[in-house]
Amino acid sequence: MQDKNHLVQIGLGYLTKGGGDDFRFRQRLVSHKDATRHLDTTQFEIDGADAYTVDAMGVFGSFHAMAEYNDFTAERTGGSDVDITGYAVEAGYFLTGESLKWKKGYTSGISPKSSAGAWQIAARFETLEIDDSANSDEADKWTVGVNYYPTKNTRLMLNYDKVTD
Repeated sequence: MQDKNHLVQIGLGYLTKGGGDDFRFRQRLVSHKDATRHLDTTQFEIDGADAYTVDAMGVFGSFHAMAEYNDFTAERTGGSDVDITGYAVEAGYFLTGESLKWKKGYTSGISPKSSAGAWQIAARFETLEIDDSANSDEADKWTVGVNYYPTKNTRLMLNYDKVTD
């Protein structure tokens, strides 16, 4: 961290789980209002599971970028393993000169520099793939958005999402 407006963070995580539990992965592609879960495994019992994640974030004044990668492998009691992998890349820029605040590993509000509020543009790409040997599912999604922060604790968002796969 050079100062409060210039920093880089890298994180790693690992999870291991024993057997005997039931497992099911289901995911909506855009929002919780979309009842259809296009990515869905059937429920099955696992002998064990391993997962890891890597993420990075950089704040460079008004510009910020984030990236994350996740890999989860469930060892099925009967049948082949199920692998779930995904990654996301995001970038944003404050048109009015603000900077993301980072506190204890999380973003922590935006303080507009003027009484007219703060304006941010952002874009994100994310992908998720389930490899189940019986069938494979994949989804890619693009998001572009404009955020308006009239006060420190208020954000109005306008996003466009496009699922391409």
